[in-house]
Amino acid sequence: MRHIVIFTFLLAACQTTSGTDPANQTTEPVVAETTSDAPRGHLPDWLPPHFRINPRSVSAPESRDGAIAFSIRQGQCTRHSDRTGPGDCATRTTRSTIQTGKVWDQQVEWQLGQRFLYSFEFRIDPSLRYRGGTRREDSQLVLARWENAEGGQPLFDLKFDARHGVTLMGRTCIMPEQFGDWHRFNLRLRWADDNTGFIEARCDGSLHVGAPIFAASEMPTNRPLACSLKESCPANTPRPSRFNMQLGLIADPNLPPRKAGFVPLTSKGAKVEMRRILVRRLYVIFGRKAEF
Repeated sequence: MRHIVIFTFLLAACQTTSGTDPANQTTEPVVAETTSDAPRGHLPDWLPPHFRINPRSVSAPESRDGAIAFSIRQGQCTRHSDRTGPGDCATRTTRSTIQTGKVWDQQVEWQLGQRFLYSFEFRIDPSLRYRGGTRREDSQLVLARWENAEGGQPLFDLKFDARHGVTLMGRTCIMPEQFGDWHRFNLRLRWADDNTGFIEARCDGSLHVGAPIFAASEMPTNRPLACSLKESCPANTPRPSRFNMQLGLIADPNLPPRKAGFVPLTSKGAKVEMRRILVRRLYVIFGRKAEF
């Protein structure tokens, strides 16, 4: 009788295990090794100074054929935490990015009152299956993020998914059928804590000719763009004076519409390449559109 009970228990355990779909196991995080000690030597020499691998990255980006390649899979995260917040496993965020580092420690760049051009080329792997939300602005997959360097809060993101393509504030940069080809993104802005700030984004075109995909002026740019545009930022919204940029891949379920668990990237995950990255201080600006 004792042998029958043991056999029945083992049989039930086997049936429970075999009935689990690995593709749906997203509740428990897959903890990756932190890359906090990765030297800058892992990045190509052509990259502008001060960029480094984000210590929260689940894997270090690879340098190949004149580009930097990033990749992430659903459920990956690191436990690295710092003054900007808890580890990504706690927030169910997955990322592989490079970031600008503490350029502002030198008291020469990335501060209020300064104007910049941020420019890079990107190529998205067309095997992407993540479709985002119904609205263009509802994607939780980020290609580039500008953020508060003093607290880590996102200010605005360049997003993408397989349904809407690449978007900024709901405006289309490229369509999904253009994945697999190289495209350029240009952003000009003035960091400001008052109505002297502006932002202008363009894709695959001249900085001076034609229409941007998005432009806004006479507003603060050191608060989340979504509330700054509507003049609806809460009184306790942080107002930083230093800023960072991340490039690569961030799957962030804390972006609207917020959902519990990891972003459903499916088994394909997400892959992107970047090259010709440029960060330049601007003193004279030609052909800028104030609103679009």
